[in-house]
Formats: sequence, C-alpha cells, structure tokens
Amino acid sequence: MEWLADLATVAATILAAFGLICSARSGMLQARSNDLNSLLQVTNQLREAEARLLECESNSIKYSAEFVNYLNLLETFATAVNGKLFGKATLKIARSRLVNDIAILMADAGSRAEIEKAVTSSSTFRELVQFEKKHRRQVELVKKCIQDLTDSNAELV
Repeated sequence: MEWLADLATVAATILAAFGLICSARSGMLQARSNDLNSLLQVTNQLREAEARLLECESNSIKYSAEFVNYLNLLETFATAVNGKLFGKATLKIARSRLVNDIAILMADAGSRAEIEKAVTSSSTFRELVQFEKKHRRQVELVKKCIQDLTDSNAELV
C-alpha cells in the first residue's frame, strides 16, 4: 500500500510541474500580446500625430506645437526601444519604425529646423539621439534612399 501513496505523490508532482509549465507559457504568450498591443497603440498615436501635422501645415504656430508633440511621441517610443521594453519580434518592428521616421525627419531641411527649435537643453530628445547614434548606419541608408527618390521626383517635374 505504501507504494500506492508513493505513486500518487510522484503523479501529483508531475501534474504540478506540468501546471507550472503551462502557467509560465501562458504568461509568456500574454506578455507577447501586451507587447503587440503597446506597439499598435504607439504606432496609432504616431499616425494620428502625423495626420494632425498635415492638417495644420498652413498654420506655422500650430504646426510647431504639433511637431513637438510628434517628437515627444517618438522620444517615448525610443525610450521603450532603448530600454528593451518590447519583446524580440515587437522590438524589431519598433526599431524599423523609428529608423524610418528619423530618416524622414533628417532628410527634410524644414523638419531639421523644427527639431532645432524644439531642443531646449542637452537632455531634450536624449533617447532619440541615443537611438539614432546606435542605428546611424541604417538611418543614413534610409535617408539616402529618401533623398534619391526626392531628387528623381524633382527631375520628373
């Protein structure tokens, strides 16, 4: 009879271990889902900010304010990327978005001027600067593609 109690103890231990593994897996899947939701929220906010920028291009004061809001969103996004707050796959998408956005901004003289006006201290947009330094090669490649496309479009006009 004692062997039956031992067998029950072993079976209970195996089932408990299986339960822990399932619980850990569920937690990992939930974390990935949360990462994706966070990424989608930030990208939606960036799209909305870009739309507001387009809407107020004719009003320079409103445009400058919206541009700073857009830069602050990018700064928040860069903070999350630099701090590796996203999972592996989500981080890859977030990096790509930041590389593209920074390249677009740096390829345009007007955007660069707005950025210069928005900088108020050495710590302004520190996370964006850190991200750009770390990914400078990719940013420069995208920036060159943008400039080449702009140049070729100008030739067509």
